[in-house]
Amino acid sequence: SSKRMNMSGRYKLISNEGMDDILTAEGFPWYKRSAILRIFVTQRCEHDCANHTIDYYRLPGAILPAGEYHWFFNKWVRMDAAHESGRIYFVKCEYVPSGDGIKTIMRESNNEYILEQKEFLKRTQLKVTKIMDYTLSYPDGRVIKARRIFDRIGDL
Repeated sequence: SSKRMNMSGRYKLISNEGMDDILTAEGFPWYKRSAILRIFVTQRCEHDCANHTIDYYRLPGAILPAGEYHWFFNKWVRMDAAHESGRIYFVKCEYVPSGDGIKTIMRESNNEYILEQKEFLKRTQLKVTKIMDYTLSYPDGRVIKARRIFDRIGDL
């Protein structure tokens, strides 16, 4: 297999573009959307390339509690997000063909929509930035897009 980018590290959110539209479409009430968009969360990502798993940990903050998500590559996993959006998803990760990122597919359990999240690392001499592009697709052809940008702030 080709060389794959390891996404592990600690990241601080620095930019939300279009996320309010995504959260609205997913059914988050206004007060939760407002809180989510106002805070700049810190995320820890553990990417185990050998075992093809990726774990995300949202570090606890003043508004949002800690959160944990454990996903697998090329295997659908049920995720109950009732405590956040009131929905159940089936989630699967894939490596993008170029090897420089990953794609996470979240299929809403009632097939109301599919959310694709693509993550790439952009490296310069001074810093590493994680770009997360979101595409929410509906069966009727509607599409909503968003982007979140994180700065890498350290190792695990």
